[in-house]
Amino acid sequence: MKINNTDIGFITFIALLIAIGIYATIKTRSRNNNKMYTVGETIKKTPNRFGDEFIYYKYNVSDEEYINSHLLQDKIKMNSLYYVLYSKKDPKNSILLTNRPYRGSLDSIQTNGWHQISE
Repeated sequence: MKINNTDIGFITFIALLIAIGIYATIKTRSRNNNKMYTVGETIKKTPNRFGDEFIYYKYNVSDEEYINSHLLQDKIKMNSLYYVLYSKKDPKNSILLTNRPYRGSLDSIQTNGWHQISE
């Protein structure tokens, strides 16, 4: 059985998909096992070539600013505050909780975040 370029391309594509899945699972587990919450501000939207939009948000942990993006699946307001779930061990590993707008004062945001979101 001969392996041609099409077979190699297909095998490479499948291996890449598996690697992406494993990486995403590791990041999600790390975020969920070491979860902390803070507040982030939405700063811009950018469309991709498939018609989806990414929302960029910034947040601070221990006086260090992080900027991350999130595939926009909900309608949210720009320059608004939302809770952010992040990994205590790797604060840049975060997700914007688009269904949880923050309604508190900016003065009440703890620099090291919270272990849970207050209702």
